[in-house]
Amino acid sequence: MAEIDIIDQTLRDGQQSLWGMRMKVAHIADIADDIDRAGYRVVDLTGSSIFECMMRYNREDPWDGLDLWRTWLPNSRLRSGSRSNCIAKFGLTPDSLMELWIRTLARHGIDSFWIYDCLYNMDAMERLCRVVADEGCEVAPAIMYGISPVHTDEWFAARVREYVSWGITDAIYVEDAAGILKPERATTLLPALVEAAGKVPVELQCHNTVGVAGLNYLIGVEAGVQVLHTAPGPMANGPSLPSTEQTIANLRWEGHTTSIDLERVGRVSEHMRRVAEQEGHPTGVPHEYNVFPYHHQLPGGMTGTLKAQLAQYDMSDRFEEVLEEIVRVREELGHPISATPFSQLMGIQAVMN
Repeated sequence: MAEIDIIDQTLRDGQQSLWGMRMKVAHIADIADDIDRAGYRVVDLTGSSIFECMMRYNREDPWDGLDLWRTWLPNSRLRSGSRSNCIAKFGLTPDSLMELWIRTLARHGIDSFWIYDCLYNMDAMERLCRVVADEGCEVAPAIMYGISPVHTDEWFAARVREYVSWGITDAIYVEDAAGILKPERATTLLPALVEAAGKVPVELQCHNTVGVAGLNYLIGVEAGVQVLHTAPGPMANGPSLPSTEQTIANLRWEGHTTSIDLERVGRVSEHMRRVAEQEGHPTGVPHEYNVFPYHHQLPGGMTGTLKAQLAQYDMSDRFEEVLEEIVRVREELGHPISATPFSQLMGIQAVMN
């Protein structure tokens, strides 16, 4: 039996997957203290895409917003994600600007970073991770999961071994952004990643797109995964992550423990449900098992954004049609890992087609 840490995704992947990154700074003012004191290992907070949406849709200064959030969450380790070679666009960003981005986020109170690259450019990832380490922040390089003829268990495990060999890795971040990790694959992949990580803790972040993420979490814990990513009730499920409440209940029934204060989580859930109703945002609903996502592999974060953008042009009724086209586009692109930037490129091409 194990003590399992929880990383909160209310403010980052929960709202990204369900609200299309339309959360406003003030939306958490009344419950920031509950998030801060709920017992999370890390509160995942932001990234360049969220900065862009805060400016474009909310007309808010994201740096001022980040400073406020840091003030409201004084006890929390706050996290940002970053691609290894790009911010706020789909082309490449010069190394000097990538370094400036990381160092500026650190000065504004971010003290944990997960770094990813869907093409696994290991040189670029190592370089940026060393910038993170130089700032004294937590380094969590990512395994972005996808189904393809190339991405075998051993292929992913080899990447983990290289991350660990850098000597600066504090955690291995494993994300199933599309929610397409099948339980039978989890029983082989997750033990391989835990073994490759050695003494470095492994985090697991599975979207609940097809309804099996909670089961994968238990498989991961049995394999030695020490950290799970969740979101409270209304910010969970569907294209988002398993709920904090159900995940903790499952862990406890299986004999595991956590330090999470469920009373505070409950207050956050109630508050975010009211905000969703007030702003007209959807709340997460558990899905029936559906094999279609294994074909289109659209990640949770892209799901919320694509739905919001189609709605802007009165095209919400064509969402399923776009997903069907993504299947063909992804195959023609050579089966890339479906996360930024490839998920956006495939989605845009499918809409244009």
